[in-house]
Amino acid sequence: MLATEIPGRTRFEAGECLPMHRHADAYAAVIIEGSYDEFGFDGRYVCQAGDVVLHPRVHAHGNAFPQGRARVVNIPLPGMLADAHGLKVFNAPDVRSLLALAAHNPVKAGHALIEEGAGRPPLAPPSWLTGFTLRLLAGASVAASARQAGCSPEHASRTCRSWFGLSPLALRREARMRAAIAALRDGAKISEAAQIGEFSDQPHLTRVLRHQTGLTPAGFRGH
Repeated sequence: MLATEIPGRTRFEAGECLPMHRHADAYAAVIIEGSYDEFGFDGRYVCQAGDVVLHPRVHAHGNAFPQGRARVVNIPLPGMLADAHGLKVFNAPDVRSLLALAAHNPVKAGHALIEEGAGRPPLAPPSWLTGFTLRLLAGASVAASARQAGCSPEHASRTCRSWFGLSPLALRREARMRAAIAALRDGAKISEAAQIGEFSDQPHLTRVLRHQTGLTPAGFRGH
């Protein structure tokens, strides 16, 4: 799922859709024209011209462009600071000045973006989906979570994938992987991080991280 980032300005056409992908480095997407939907574990956002989307390192998301073409400028962010803030979406007060600063001093622009205020919340999903995902992330099975939500496992799974871009089991894996990565960055032993992330053992965590991010657990320690 690891993606190769295209620096600078990127243009997308109406009807385009980028499936779930993961960027190795932290970056800000500045929307300078059009709009698009961004979706992933953090929820779903409608991002419009003038908006900025801050992404931490190894962040997984997808993008859809249903309304028309869009143009985006990517600005690199300081990794550790971006990780501390997580995904954040907000409207930039002065995009023109921001782009001018990024062209002259991208490092300074990245730090300035990190210091912006709180982002806005994601779109509200159907209330039953919120309950379904909370139970799922707490460890309940897909069938049990769907039953308590009052729908079939098939319907719950389809809606989950449509909203988050992830199947229920992939959503839970992402949550557990994030918990393990956070523990590793805080200095936990690999075996401890595997336990925190609820992986069966250290090799299981290693396999998942390598497949999803291209890094081993050791690669996240001090990263």
